[in-house]
Amino acid sequence: MILNDPESISIGHYIENIQSYLDHPLTINDHDVNLTNTAGVALYPEHGSNAEEILKRSEISMYNAKRIQAPYAVYEPTASSNFYDQTELAAMLHAAVASMDFELFFQPVLNVHNPHQTTFEALIRWPLGDGYSVRPDEFIPIAERTNAIKQITHWVLETTVAQLAVWRQQSLTPSVQVNLSVKDIEDDSLEPFLAILLSRYSVNPGQLTLEVTETSMMQNPDKARVVLEKIKKLGVSLSIDDFGTGFSSLSILSNMPIDEIKIDRSFVTDLLYSSNHEAIVRSTIFLAHSLDCRVVAEGVETEALGKYLISIGCDKIQGYWYGRPMNLAQTDAWLSETQISIGKVASQN
Repeated sequence: MILNDPESISIGHYIENIQSYLDHPLTINDHDVNLTNTAGVALYPEHGSNAEEILKRSEISMYNAKRIQAPYAVYEPTASSNFYDQTELAAMLHAAVASMDFELFFQPVLNVHNPHQTTFEALIRWPLGDGYSVRPDEFIPIAERTNAIKQITHWVLETTVAQLAVWRQQSLTPSVQVNLSVKDIEDDSLEPFLAILLSRYSVNPGQLTLEVTETSMMQNPDKARVVLEKIKKLGVSLSIDDFGTGFSSLSILSNMPIDEIKIDRSFVTDLLYSSNHEAIVRSTIFLAHSLDCRVVAEGVETEALGKYLISIGCDKIQGYWYGRPMNLAQTDAWLSETQISIGKVASQN
C-alpha cells in the first residue's frame, strides 16, 4: 500500500485499523479463516530514492517485525540478514534471482613464481542495502535446494567472462577463479553454456579457472569426471577447493582432470603452531606437485605465515595478507596501481 500523505496520517494508527479488521475471521466457502498479518514501513525519501528501494526496504522491515513479533516495524538501516530465517531468505532469494540483484567482488591471489601475473577469485555478494549483505554460505545452500543455483552460476560466469573482455580492451589479462556448486558439476548444460560465453566474448579460456569443492566432487565422482573433462577440453583450468576436508580417495583424485589444489584454510591458519597441520600441508604440497598440480594456500592472514608457505613450496597465496575482496571499482584501481608498479620495475631494468 502507498500512503501519499504520511505527514497527515498516523501510520501506526492506520496499520492498527487494518489489522483490527483482519483480526476478524473471514468466511470462505462456509469456513472461518483466521489471518495473521505483519506490516513493514519504509518512507520516501528517508529510506530510498526510488520505488524499488522503498519496496525492498519495506519488505526488510516487515521481516524485522516478524522477528521481534511486533505488529509492524519501520525500516532501520541496521537491518541485516540476521533477521531472516531460512523460509524468509528463500522468498527473498527468489526475488533477487529474478532481477539478479547480486554483485561480484574480486580477491587477489599472489602468484609466487610470477608475481606480475594477476589472479583473482570472484566472490558473489547479495547486498541488502546500507552496507549489509547476505553471506554466500547462507544463501548458496538455499539456492541449491530451490534449483536457483544454475541461474546464479550462469550469471557469475557471464559477468566474469564479460569483465575479462573489458579488461582485455584495456590491455589487462588477469586470470579469474570462479566457484562451482555440487549442482553445477552435475549439470550437462554447463559446458555448452561456457563454450558459448568464451566464444561470444572472445576470451582466452586459460584466463578462467573453475573451482569445485572436494566434498561436492566426491558425491558423484563418475558424473563429475565426465562434466569436468568436457570443461577441461575448452582450455579452462580446474581447481579443487577446500582440499583436505572431503576424505577423497587418491585413486579417484588421480583420475580427475585437475590443475590446482587449494588447501583448506582450517589446515593453514594455525600451521605455525600445529605440527599435525604442518605435516598435512607439506604432504599435500608434495602430493599435488607429484600430480603436476599447482598448490594454493587460502586463509593466509599474516606475513610470517605467507613467507613460510612460500618456503615449503606453495605456488599461490590467498588471504588478507596479500589482499582483501574488492568491488569492481576497487579492483580496477588495484589493477592500475599494479600496472604502474610493473612499469616502474621494467623501466629500471
